Amino acid sequence: MGLRLTDEGVSRADFKNRFGVDMEDKFQSEIERLTTLDLLEWETGDCERLRLTPKGRLLGNQVFVNFV
Repeated sequence: MGLRLTDEGVSRADFKNRFGVDMEDKFQSEIERLTTLDLLEWETGDCERLRLTPKGRLLGNQVFVNFV
């Protein structure tokens, strides 16, 4: 659901704390495919986050289905 927060996305650290696994370990192929399609991007800085790109915002429901 965090991907719906388009500016924030999903914090890598928060995901690991909540679910006990790194999101890339759990969803590696999905993340790689969706970043290649320019639908998701990693934001680096104080907190590494996965979020929708501007293109991904237009196709959000198609992105979300990959994680259900």
